[in-house]
Amino acid sequence: MQVQDFWAWRDFLASRAHEHEREPLWINLDETAVAMAYPSVRGMVVSKKRWPCGKVPRQRVSRSSQRSMMTHVCLLTHDKDVQKVLPQYVISNQRSISAKMLQGMEVVPAEVIFLRRKSAWVTGKVLLQILARLVEALQKYRSKFQPILALDCCKVHLTSEFVKACADAKIWLLYIPTLCTHILQPADTHCFAVYKKFLKERFRASKDACGFVPAKQWMSVMVDVTTKFLQDRDWTRSFLQTGILGNRDNL
Repeated sequence: MQVQDFWAWRDFLASRAHEHEREPLWINLDETAVAMAYPSVRGMVVSKKRWPCGKVPRQRVSRSSQRSMMTHVCLLTHDKDVQKVLPQYVISNQRSISAKMLQGMEVVPAEVIFLRRKSAWVTGKVLLQILARLVEALQKYRSKFQPILALDCCKVHLTSEFVKACADAKIWLLYIPTLCTHILQPADTHCFAVYKKFLKERFRASKDACGFVPAKQWMSVMVDVTTKFLQDRDWTRSFLQTGILGNRDNL
């Protein structure tokens, strides 16, 4: 029943967009936790002369690094051109990334934003900041598209301040029912599992001779994930197979 209601509301929003002579632009906003370390679980036997840096070969990943988590606020859409301009926010607490590290970063694409906060959780204030950046990114597409933001029923997504800000920005909301995100949310169904695999591969490829991945290098890995993975892929299939895009005849 919840799925049918979701699709009914989706169809209503699509029809309203067409009444305004615009195509619906479906955008999925979702958060995922990102670890600062992905140690390998397998190894091999090597002779002592081949030990890296002359030390016992082992994964030099501190417990604190393994426990340090950040939040990636991910935005996906079915339009490849729009996908390239969507903001991607990586939020960390102040212990994980220092202000000096942020200042020392090489050129970072404008679409990738690192935030340092007391907590890596997404707050109402941060969500409003993300919305403002999204509105700015979509400005040149407004004559063609009606943006419709699909997101889950997390408490921070339901505040009156956020709903009003979306209404003021003329961004319509499509809420995904609780317990249905695993079948209706494109980021959950088609993105995050492959995303984490890509992230782990890049992390392990970035280790130096002694098995370390400096924090600055880790941030570069996150830039690669948001640009070479999220921006360069076509996410149309994820919206089709969740029934958000198309007529659902093949579902």
